[in-house]
Amino acid sequence: MSHTRELFDAEPVKPAILRKVIALPPTEAKIVLHFLSAKKTAEGTVLQSGMAIAKEIGMNRSQYARKIKDVLAAGWVEQAAKEQNIAYYRLGPEAGATDNATVIPLRRRAS
Repeated sequence: MSHTRELFDAEPVKPAILRKVIALPPTEAKIVLHFLSAKKTAEGTVLQSGMAIAKEIGMNRSQYARKIKDVLAAGWVEQAAKEQNIAYYRLGPEAGATDNATVIPLRRRAS
């Protein structure tokens, strides 16, 4: 996937948020910590597929697919965009995200 969007380093995480994360089940905590520390677009979207995230955090794809649903339901992340069958996420209100700007749809560039 090739995007020309500028990615920004993660913001520092508040200690209160980290305390909540470490209380999560280990697989969910891994996912949330990834989203907290990942580079994001100006809108807060992490431009990685679930398969790429799963590989990076040491999970298989099916385990990630099951656990991301729990993380979504708990409000740690929320879907920011969807391109074909790939969903992209950003931090949700449980992770302290308070200003989720309007999402600009992701588009592929012609090769």
